[in-house]
Formats: sequence, structure tokens, C-alpha cells
Amino acid sequence: MNITELIVGRVTKILIVDDNPFNILCLRALLKNFNFLIISEAHNGKEAVNSAVKENYDLILMDVNMPIMDGFEATKIIK
Repeated sequence: MNITELIVGRVTKILIVDDNPFNILCLRALLKNFNFLIISEAHNGKEAVNSAVKENYDLILMDVNMPIMDGFEATKIIK
């Protein structure tokens, strides 16, 4: 079993956190190719923290450099 099969079999809810709309678009397309259907998005670290409080995500793909709150600070809070 490769890593993709392992992830696809276990991950159902994904949060994409990025302030660049093009990156979000690309990640959504890539994830849909692997049949991930439940994908949410946030545009900065503060939105990511708020989303993570409301929903239990299996995977969060976090950008590092974002306005309002960067990915490092958001990750510390979410953990």
C-alpha cells in the first residue's frame, strides 16, 4: 500500500488554508482527482482556527505566509 492509498482510505474532511485563490483552486482540483469530496477552505490562520474549532478535520493543508495570522501561529493554536 502506498501513502496515497493510506490517506485516501482514512481522510474524509480536509481544510485548505491559503490566502492565494489560485493555490486553493489547484489543491481542490488535485484532491478531487483522488476522490476527496468534503473540502473546506480558509483564507488566513484566524479563519483556520475558527473552522477547526467548529469542525473536526482529518487533514489540514496550511500555508505559512498569510495575512492576519500566519500558518505557524494557527497550527500552534489548533494543536
